Amino acid sequence: EFIKSFDSLLDAQLGAINKTKHAYLLYDYPVETMSVARRKMENKSFVERFELFINGLEIGHGFTDSLDADDVEKRMNRLGWRDDVLLAQLRAGKLPASGGFGIGIERLVQVSLGIQSTKDMVVPQVLEV
Repeated sequence: EFIKSFDSLLDAQLGAINKTKHAYLLYDYPVETMSVARRKMENKSFVERFELFINGLEIGHGFTDSLDADDVEKRMNRLGWRDDVLLAQLRAGKLPASGGFGIGIERLVQVSLGIQSTKDMVVPQVLEV
């Protein structure tokens, strides 16, 4: 229920920001929105996650991984999924501190070419005969 409310509020805010046609970075997401991101040290209600938007289109997102197996497991359960392999690796201390950032190449092309709809970015499937 919280995630639905958060997504609705976020969509409304993005609609307002989209009218500015600028690049912006959203960060400090509520902990309920992501089970594997590390909690912020200064406020445990938020996780170290961000999303990059350009002209109202999400280009990419990133986060820092949590190494707290108990916390990750609780959040996975709340979100209705489970990754036993990940949890086992966390409990065994086999994962290094890490994070990452993913960029959608098709989104970069879309913004660069001024294409308004993601539907217009669909590449026709090439069939082998």
